[in-house]
Amino acid sequence: MNLVEIWNGTYEVLGIIGTVMGVFGVPSIAVFYNKALKKEIAYSPALAFAYTYFNNYVAPLHAGLAAGRLPGGSEVDRVFIRLPKSLTDVSESRLKALTWELQNRGDALGEIVVETPSGKRTVAVRRRGEEVVAFDVPRILASMEPIIAEYVGAPRVSASDQWEKIERREINLFCDHLRRLIRQHHFERHVRVFSCEVAELTPETDDLDAPPPEGFFGRILFRLRSGLRR
Repeated sequence: MNLVEIWNGTYEVLGIIGTVMGVFGVPSIAVFYNKALKKEIAYSPALAFAYTYFNNYVAPLHAGLAAGRLPGGSEVDRVFIRLPKSLTDVSESRLKALTWELQNRGDALGEIVVETPSGKRTVAVRRRGEEVVAFDVPRILASMEPIIAEYVGAPRVSASDQWEKIERREINLFCDHLRRLIRQHHFERHVRVFSCEVAELTPETDDLDAPPPEGFFGRILFRLRSGLRR
């Protein structure tokens, strides 16, 4: 059972409860859950982006790392993927700023090239003394911005609560599915994810287990998903 199935089952139950409550004169919450939340969560562009990113990039990247065929493979045996907190984190301006910040700290930056089904892709490498860390950002998420803009009917510059809610939800779904796919295919040895600042990243960073969401129901759902993974 995957996350979408869990969400759908949860909202079906809540919808039934709401219908029963409506019989007794309580305003029906079935309309809210079934039409608003379930409709939005039943399909998410983030799921398509997660599978595309994994199949077209993470899988061939892992194959190269496992075989030691990447340029500089003798130094780099693990690549970390930065989980963004907002779509701004995957924008070209943010990536350039990130490079400037690391160079300003005195870190030596390099690149390795990965062959993927969609062409060559560069992965950044940060060297600090004897420490070598390769890291990447899921740039595919930048394509989410025009999708949200079309759905909301407004660009990011006029971001509303609705925009921020959808952005937060889509990023969380993407990150959750990417974690699950990495674990499901047993790629943990060579591919990991992180949510800290790149400057704080070490070769042993491991954020594959997402922290529990805030709130009572968020923690319950987190435990449920964790139990299903076992």
